[in-house]
Amino acid sequence: MGHQPTTDISNPLVDTSCDCDGNAEELKTSPKRRKGYIPYSTIYESQIEVRKNGYWIPCLPVEATIIKVQRDTSTGYHILNPFIYTIELEHGRYKWRVLKRYKDFSYLSSRLMAHRAAEMFKAPVRRARHRIEEVIEGTTIEEDDKQKQGKEPNLYPVLTLSKSPEIDDYNEGCVADSTWETSGVSKTSNENNSINNNSSQQNSTHQIPLKFQTANQLPHFPVLPDSVLSDTQMQERAKRLEKWLRSVLEIPINREYHETAEFLDVSRYSFINELGGKYKEGKVKKRPGGNKVYIGCKQWLMVKDTYVAYMDPSNEQIRLVLLFDEQFEINSHELLINTKQRPKEFVVSNLQHVLMLKCSTEEDTQDWVDTIKNCTEERSGQIWLHKKRYGSSFPQRLNSYCQWFVDAKDCWEKVSSLIEMAREEIFIADWWLSPEIFLRRPMAEGNHWRLDYTLKRKAEKGVRIFVLVYKEMEMALGLKSLYSKKLLQGLHPNIKVMRHPDHYLGSGTFFWAHHEKLLIIDQLIAFVGGIDFCYGRWDDSKHLLTDLGSVQFADQSTKTKVSVSTTGDFQEIRLTEEHETNVQENGENVKILEKTIIDGNKPAQGGRFKDVMHRAVDRIRSSRSRETTPITNTPNQLSTPVEAFTSEIKNVTPKKRNSIGAIALLAFPMEPKQRTLVRRVVSNLRPEKARRRWRLALQPSEETHDEYIVNYCRLQDSKVDMSGLQGAGKLWPGKDYVNFVHKDFVDVDIAFSDFINRYDKPRMPWHDIHSIVYGSAARDVARHFIQRWNATKTEKLKDNNAYPYLVPKSYNSVRVPKIFFSPETQRVEVQVLRSVSHWSTLIDKTEDSIQQAYVSLIANSRHYIYIENQFFVSLINSPDVNNEICRVICDRIIRAHRENETFRVFILIPLLPGFEGDIGATSYSALLAVLHWTMLSIAKGEHSMVENLRLAGVDNVQKYISFCSLRTWDLLCGKMVTELVYIHSKLLIVDDLYTIIGSANINDRSQAAGKFAFSLRKRLMMEHLGLLEGTYPRVKAPSTIQINVEDPISNTFYEDIWCRIAESNTRIYEEVFKVFPTNLIETFDELLAWRAENKLADDDQDAAKERLSKLVGFLVEFPVNFLRKENLSPTFASKEGLVSSSIFT
Repeated sequence: MGHQPTTDISNPLVDTSCDCDGNAEELKTSPKRRKGYIPYSTIYESQIEVRKNGYWIPCLPVEATIIKVQRDTSTGYHILNPFIYTIELEHGRYKWRVLKRYKDFSYLSSRLMAHRAAEMFKAPVRRARHRIEEVIEGTTIEEDDKQKQGKEPNLYPVLTLSKSPEIDDYNEGCVADSTWETSGVSKTSNENNSINNNSSQQNSTHQIPLKFQTANQLPHFPVLPDSVLSDTQMQERAKRLEKWLRSVLEIPINREYHETAEFLDVSRYSFINELGGKYKEGKVKKRPGGNKVYIGCKQWLMVKDTYVAYMDPSNEQIRLVLLFDEQFEINSHELLINTKQRPKEFVVSNLQHVLMLKCSTEEDTQDWVDTIKNCTEERSGQIWLHKKRYGSSFPQRLNSYCQWFVDAKDCWEKVSSLIEMAREEIFIADWWLSPEIFLRRPMAEGNHWRLDYTLKRKAEKGVRIFVLVYKEMEMALGLKSLYSKKLLQGLHPNIKVMRHPDHYLGSGTFFWAHHEKLLIIDQLIAFVGGIDFCYGRWDDSKHLLTDLGSVQFADQSTKTKVSVSTTGDFQEIRLTEEHETNVQENGENVKILEKTIIDGNKPAQGGRFKDVMHRAVDRIRSSRSRETTPITNTPNQLSTPVEAFTSEIKNVTPKKRNSIGAIALLAFPMEPKQRTLVRRVVSNLRPEKARRRWRLALQPSEETHDEYIVNYCRLQDSKVDMSGLQGAGKLWPGKDYVNFVHKDFVDVDIAFSDFINRYDKPRMPWHDIHSIVYGSAARDVARHFIQRWNATKTEKLKDNNAYPYLVPKSYNSVRVPKIFFSPETQRVEVQVLRSVSHWSTLIDKTEDSIQQAYVSLIANSRHYIYIENQFFVSLINSPDVNNEICRVICDRIIRAHRENETFRVFILIPLLPGFEGDIGATSYSALLAVLHWTMLSIAKGEHSMVENLRLAGVDNVQKYISFCSLRTWDLLCGKMVTELVYIHSKLLIVDDLYTIIGSANINDRSQAAGKFAFSLRKRLMMEHLGLLEGTYPRVKAPSTIQINVEDPISNTFYEDIWCRIAESNTRIYEEVFKVFPTNLIETFDELLAWRAENKLADDDQDAAKERLSKLVGFLVEFPVNFLRKENLSPTFASKEGLVSSSIFT
């Protein structure tokens, strides 16, 4: 089944195959049918389109052999048809067997005769319509084809059929019969001539020998039933039926008929690329849900690599998908007893569904059972039936590739690039989705990189987009998911959105929410982590507080460089000054932009450098308003058109020609001559010509990735680098400028209307973590999404065919083009973890693999634990909170204390929960409710971590654990302001070896020093301590301070740097701004007095700035003793007191 990866069969729980391969055999380039290939995108074609194109792989023969004829002794019902014929078929790499009776052959023969008669009546109309279309549209031949025809005359005779012109018209463009025999025609020439347009055949003067004139006629079909023949005569009958069947399969009009495919157990899903093998399929009777009879419910059942599915034969739409899982069984003992199974029946079940099926014969039933068992016990399906680490539904994936992202800026830029490269599918699952967010900022290219615009572009190119969003309780949350659904689905029919769950009384969903943030592209790339595609999430390492929309140039010279970036993130970008020169190229007038390169690190002479910078900015700001000649794409082209360019290297005068630009491309592993051809392909606007040139540039083994690569090159040529601008318009327009504590969202459907006065209130910076995985791990994330999507469709829209059931791709064809990788991509071991239950996926169990992984990794940690999380609610031995995170951390610290080990725990959480509210106000709020449970978990009460540590004899708790947060400051309209940096991460790093991001578990123990976890932990600590290059100057660590983050557990780092800087920064903010929460406040009365004190920031800004100059990074202490003497639990008079505590825990 395609390229088989190397797999360790001895351990079926671990996939050892490597996904990275530049020579993938099954990654093809065009959605249009071509030789030896049916693209995956055809699963979304309509039934009419599928039947028009046919079920078989183009240009590949179908071999049929009757290998056995036996009498059916299991029943006496088939008096006229007592024999069963076993037919073995081969089509390309697919082999399978079908069981048929004589009556099945006879029925097919009569249906074919009727079909041929109908086509003879339709043919004249079809020919007339085709000729009219040719007259209207005209026919064009590429110049390259003309030259080729002139240089390479046709050396072989072209065979034509002079009989049955109506049938010939139907067969136009199909594979020629395999019975051609002539001394002057080779097999290759026959194939080529059969694929080309029949115009070449019509112009040929060669005549076909007489023996070919009956090639479209079938042999005589035997009319006597099997019951009148002896056993010896049955062997001759088998040969005649085999000859007749072979003739059927050699004639296109017969072979492509859908009833012929059905006779041979072939469906639209049989040979689709990346759907895996063809094990068994055919019609069975399915017992409808809740009924005890099978009458009137025939379905088409299919067995694939990792699932069983059935579809409605009348419309060929999938009706249900049963994924292989740990509870997948066929004919389980319990079900057999409950259903009183009969010999022709069998039962298939998994954690979601139970299917009761019935076949026409006992042999067919046993064949189904054997095939499914073979898939689940000996083939790729076996990995899904075994227990896996942490109780997860997904195995460990060795040799995978992953990359982490800190904050949304880099993540969303990668997202925008890979969405542009999507070919077939995009899956999105989100808690909150705001269609109007900008993926790239500053918005130098207008709306081009707005999420809804980006998705619409891909939908218009045929990419199917499926979105799952959380359906909120509108009285509690103002996410406006219905608005997002209507907006997205109104963009294009290829975008489908479902909201889940529906909140009914008794459903129990009021207290639960889908909180995952997933983006899956072509089931090959998956983003997993904590960043929603919504307002307020975009941020970078600077964590700015203000955004008034003014354009400012950065202070450092290395940040003042603005140009068109076509080299990705790997090469330094320099300013260019350009002049136009007219030259002749290929007989056409072309304007060449001459470039004067100016290095930003060298001093400018005569103000020229400054002028060039301003001209570059002007070009960028005006680029989207320029008129550009649109790029015309053929319907079958998936490459990304560039709507406008910020700078063009070539501007061709004739309107029929345009260019993508041709500065230096990102270096590929190709020869220089090949790179030249790559540039020519990318800059050529004729798609077919570009594809031909690209194939010349690539080795045959590289051709399978060409569409991804061409899309990548186009994307690089249109890229604008804006790293040298602070502002360039507003970075956070409209609802993106948020401060959750000051005011919660309102009117989110009015995207670009401010709801916070940005001249008075600072925004709340957002710190988050995300990741991207490739290959088999991405297939696993896609499999989870497919399970959720299908469960939601079954629950809400089962009979709505506009929302299709999704099917997972095969794991046997996973190959990841290396162009997806960046220098930060690392080779790791990946396991997908999740928290799901019946309400979210319809499974009959609760999976808590995320918590099991947390508990296991923390309990077995050796040196340190690093946690960043939005919440920290976990009590020890309390009936109110069930998770055991706090208990296992406490046990590990106690063990380290008793064994006198050096062990550290770093916990970073936001200073305040992200809910609107005023701590000092008289009215109760959700902010106080979450703060109450957080304080109970850390240091307040008998169930808290600190109290349990002290009871165990750990007096110096800070020696082992530090609770920290993040804060920053800025000037807003001349006023000094400060705000917390909201930590939204869901991150665990253990011993520089293990990392949990969102719901993806990454294990790097096979790598020296745990490179993935080490690099992420180091990056985070450097950001928090102000050590990153480009850190906002107000919090940048002074050059006089030497900080080494290599060893996080040493006393030098933990005590003298981490804890001391957090404490020092906290004291500075308290002195300058009188910030709270703070450990200096233990009661509400003290809070009121504290807020009434004068602030140094208001009284003496110079002194305040001098004090703030001592800050080192964003790190501050989390005030574990804040309001410790107050009871913060919800009151019965408040709305928070009327709901269950599970809302906040």
